[in-house]
Amino acid sequence: METINVSNSSMISTITYDRDSQEMIVTFNNGGEYKYFDVPPEVFEQMSTMTEGLGKFFTANVKSKYRYVKI
Repeated sequence: METINVSNSSMISTITYDRDSQEMIVTFNNGGEYKYFDVPPEVFEQMSTMTEGLGKFFTANVKSKYRYVKI
């Protein structure tokens, strides 16, 4: 598993990704935590290198595209 502590987002605090299961856990600054399923590694890699606009990218490319559960 890989975990990224996000310091440049007003929305997301950490992203954890498991390449084997393609599950991504997103922890939000408000304390909410969600697990997203079947997220391709490319999406995680793109998110992990973003210096700005992470929240907008997440909303457009993850939130509405992948199955998730609140954890």
